[in-house]
Amino acid sequence: MKKLFLFVALMLAICTTVLSQTQMNNWYIGPKKIDMTVSSPVPATINPAYGSTFAATATHIANGFYDNYTSATVHGNLIFYIADGTVYDYNNTAIGNIPNGGAEVAIVPFGTNSSVPCQRKYNLFSTAGGITSPVGLWQTELDMNSYSLSTPVQIDGVSFGTEFGALAVSKTYGAALDRYLYFMGGSGTINSTAGQINKLIIHNNGTVSTSVPLYPNPGIGVSNSNAGGEVFTKELELSPDGKWLAWASFAQVNNPFGTQSRYHFLALNGNGDLDIAKYGTVNVYQKFNITGANYNVDSSGFRGIEFYKDASGTKLFMGAGTDGIYSTPVAIPFTSAFTQVSGSNNANLSLSFGFSQIELANNGYMYASSLSGGGGNNIGAFLPSSVAPQILSANSFPFANPPGSSWLSAGLYTLPDQIDGQNYTTIVPQPLVQVATTNNFNFNTGTATWMSGANP
Repeated sequence: MKKLFLFVALMLAICTTVLSQTQMNNWYIGPKKIDMTVSSPVPATINPAYGSTFAATATHIANGFYDNYTSATVHGNLIFYIADGTVYDYNNTAIGNIPNGGAEVAIVPFGTNSSVPCQRKYNLFSTAGGITSPVGLWQTELDMNSYSLSTPVQIDGVSFGTEFGALAVSKTYGAALDRYLYFMGGSGTINSTAGQINKLIIHNNGTVSTSVPLYPNPGIGVSNSNAGGEVFTKELELSPDGKWLAWASFAQVNNPFGTQSRYHFLALNGNGDLDIAKYGTVNVYQKFNITGANYNVDSSGFRGIEFYKDASGTKLFMGAGTDGIYSTPVAIPFTSAFTQVSGSNNANLSLSFGFSQIELANNGYMYASSLSGGGGNNIGAFLPSSVAPQILSANSFPFANPPGSSWLSAGLYTLPDQIDGQNYTTIVPQPLVQVATTNNFNFNTGTATWMSGANP
């Protein structure tokens, strides 16, 4: 699409940083923007630039990137966003498409302030394929200088048939400022080895290394004869400190071949590999079901996962279908101590928060989604730091049609995928010029009227 550039004003002339934070200020859930710095968020319509077009609605997956300036005049400006498989600029104009099919799209800026003063290029990682073909991990580069996407490249895949994949990205590590990228593909077939997690490295210049097996990894004595059923999910989650990798298997737990576990986590070392030096080849992988919950074991379906770390240690929050959301301490040996988030469960599928992705927000609350909810607040908030967490109406908010999909009659509600532990204030975008993309925008300079399309 041809674009007409109108240099109206620069947002800021110099890039700056502000106070440290570890989550995004704003979430994009098409077609709404939500300020997640306040304790009681309210969805707000994204104002179309120049009244040109309306923001796209996401029906399956949404994500976006905002600047994090907090001056009195510039705050939370939209840079670009993703609605399903299409990338849009802040002017709500489609830039192009990316491979789409999974439940997550990870946005990873090139470099950091220490090497690239201002950001204009981003990696978009997504998964696509499945059912009739193996799932692949795809990399697409977004260049906000030229408002263009590169040709998507499949950078990893699995050799066996898979139903769907998942991915997780770490914050930067070490002097080289690398990031670890984890990619999972699984078949969902019980008692087969057709499930795999691979590790890749995202370099500071945006390039990505060739993958190596993380789990199972027979080369270091770590095998799983049931990886097809257990290493199988739509959401892979990495703890903020990079020490734990977790997922909840989609596969049916009670099945004709016996009972298997729903929830799983791996211990990682400082290099992002399995920490067998500390835990051995057997204990480095832990799996379990939630004691006292029923729906988490009786059928296939989506279960959300999110880590929370404070001074007391690391906790894992897990969706459990109509049984709601539970948490458990993450440690080896595993303690099997579970706490239910009060108000997150309901026998009615549309009222339960246990089928949603779970995301920690900038304001300190965690959020999960349902199709509907008490008082209309179907994006439910709870405090992960609480000894007895509960869905809090005052901090929850309504969202008419949350993005999601169905699988085996159970909903899957998606939220924006963040890089947990990432200090988003160190990723400061270069100021963007405003862009006119309509054919009927009039600009009156006081002495003459310019019309886009008529006299560019």
